[in-house]
Amino acid sequence: PLIGIIPAIACESTGPSYRNLNFPDSALMENESYNQAYVHQAHQIKKKRIWRGFGIGSGAWILIILLL
Repeated sequence: PLIGIIPAIACESTGPSYRNLNFPDSALMENESYNQAYVHQAHQIKKKRIWRGFGIGSGAWILIILLL
């Protein structure tokens, strides 16, 4: 788990790429405040997914170690 925290932090610190945003309407993305809010929310979702994956992976690793 300690080694896995390095890529988790690196991935968490970068925002989602523009091509992965899958925004609903390109006309809405021209609005600056909507664009910023949409990208911010997408970054928050990305952070949650990364840390959830890290937690599941670390928990599984610890469980395997305890079972052996």
